[in-house]
Amino acid sequence: MDRRQFEQELLIRPQEDKLNEYRQEYNDMLRSHAASNNNVVQERYLTINAHKRSVDEARAYFQRMGGEVTARLGQLSSQAEELDASARLQILRDFFKAGQPAVVPFNMEQRAKRGHDFKDWFCPDSLEFYADFFKSDIRWGRVLYLQDYASFIKDDFIMELCELDRSMMVSIDILPVPTDEAVRELQNKLLGVETNVAGWQRRQNNANNYTANVPYDMQLQRKETTEFLNDLTERDQRMMYGLVTVVHLAGTKEQLDAWATGHVDLEAWDRSFREHHTLVALEDGAVIGFGDIDGSGYLDRLYVHRCHQGKGVATALCDRLEQVCAGVISTHASITAKPFFEKRGYRVIREQQVERQGVALTNFVMEKRR
Repeated sequence: MDRRQFEQELLIRPQEDKLNEYRQEYNDMLRSHAASNNNVVQERYLTINAHKRSVDEARAYFQRMGGEVTARLGQLSSQAEELDASARLQILRDFFKAGQPAVVPFNMEQRAKRGHDFKDWFCPDSLEFYADFFKSDIRWGRVLYLQDYASFIKDDFIMELCELDRSMMVSIDILPVPTDEAVRELQNKLLGVETNVAGWQRRQNNANNYTANVPYDMQLQRKETTEFLNDLTERDQRMMYGLVTVVHLAGTKEQLDAWATGHVDLEAWDRSFREHHTLVALEDGAVIGFGDIDGSGYLDRLYVHRCHQGKGVATALCDRLEQVCAGVISTHASITAKPFFEKRGYRVIREQQVERQGVALTNFVMEKRR
């Protein structure tokens, strides 16, 4: 039973009465029991690549690395199992042909003897690519990737991604960089930043603007580059190139587009902000967050820039916004935002299905009585 099926079949839905507090307590007990139950198994795959001059040299390297990885995971009370070619192909089939049972068992040796290509066993029957999505047999998909990384990413970042109630595959590709090469690259980057700052200050001086502050983005770039360089030279850290991709799958194109259409009505947003009580969080003149609430006490939007999350910005915005209206404060929280509001004393009134782009999505009507 997956997470969505668990919530639909076992959890008690809120009702329009005074007993939701007890329903919530019962649901929390079920969630706690399910989280501590070992019947749910998570599988993680670690793939190691190496550039070697010969096959024998590569085999010796992989044998040594396999032993080291197994030993390190053993220190974390985890077990590692090496997969053969058939097991790796089975993983690919489970992804590309999910829900399609194999007509005959797969045997690589038998296929090789008969001259059959093993790709026919796990590749989709049809694969169509479009501008920003693809279609694999009867499923639709879109590949997302992280373009801008925060200066610090917590180790539970991937866990939070995997807890999203969506059918998706998360991949992390990591390429370590030798320390001397990384130091040279960061020194060149820092030199470029300082050159840009000096050029900007020179232009301001030519305009007789001697008191102008260096723009926030230049200050932030200088600070992050300097800290990264200190990590490499003084704290024995390593530089790595990383690529995080998320393959999102859905049964229809409408479901795929439901969460992010890519089209924003700026005029409607501006009109809404002006009609509501809107607060903006600033740091050195740059916007790092915002939130708004209407006259009825409905907390509409709350956003914090990725580089400033976990610093109390959202809490400070909520504290000020909640002071605007007396009485009941309400909001419609997504699955990921629900824990934040629960910690602030909000309680779930009901779970509801909202329609976006013709697709039903789940959120929670929450209230806080003051």
